[in-house]
Amino acid sequence: MSKNAVRQWVFSGVVTGILLVGVAAAETPSRLTACATSTPPFVLGEKNRAVGGFSVELLQTLAAAMKRELDVSEVPWARCLNEVKAGRVDIAIDAYDDAERRKLYHYSEPYYTLTPQVFYSTRFGAKAEAVRSAGELAKLTGCGVNEYTYDHYDLDANLLDRGATDNLQMMKKLLAGRCDYAIEELEVIIGHRQTNKNWPDEAELRSFQPQWARGPKLHFLVGKKHQHAAQLIPQLNAGIASAIKSGEVTRLRAKYRIESLRP
Repeated sequence: MSKNAVRQWVFSGVVTGILLVGVAAAETPSRLTACATSTPPFVLGEKNRAVGGFSVELLQTLAAAMKRELDVSEVPWARCLNEVKAGRVDIAIDAYDDAERRKLYHYSEPYYTLTPQVFYSTRFGAKAEAVRSAGELAKLTGCGVNEYTYDHYDLDANLLDRGATDNLQMMKKLLAGRCDYAIEELEVIIGHRQTNKNWPDEAELRSFQPQWARGPKLHFLVGKKHQHAAQLIPQLNAGIASAIKSGEVTRLRAKYRIESLRP
């Protein structure tokens, strides 16, 4: 082999090595991005950033195990879903299971189960008080939140007034008599009540746990268009299993006093 050929071979090897390192770096990004909407005590938002909460801290633990830095933005849920669907954000935090969503997103294993609740006002006839089935509830006017799913209540979300962008707006609509009932999980409403200084007076509200409803489980979502979804979902699942086994999930539940929010 001539000296020029040797030089060319060595140079080619160096370039190949650099390219391979670049590909490896591209395959394993150093940062992990996520989005969520403020739902205390699971996600605590402040100035468009998620600054804490049970689910945020859990994901921070998972990201650390992946040796990746985590950035979490606090945005309306509809926007969060769109960003993750498009692959611009890696993960949506605290998603409920939904048949239509599964066509667009990969779901992690669940990490918490919530308590379904129906809220109604005593001031506007309390029509929901006597309801004993999803069919009876569906005959009334219900309020929900934009892009939230209500499969676990056996309700068609399209039949609800989902003009509210968050739970605060939904509860204000209920108190104003614009709907007969509103539905949200008990832990989330109590969390808002304890942390949101703008939360309305609930003196005239009552609630009950619908016996037909299924307690929704919380999941992390990754869009099916995400180029690393095939690697990210198994990593999240392994991290969740490890956090449960190590007692980290139990520690976080105690830290955020989640058990005290149950009926």
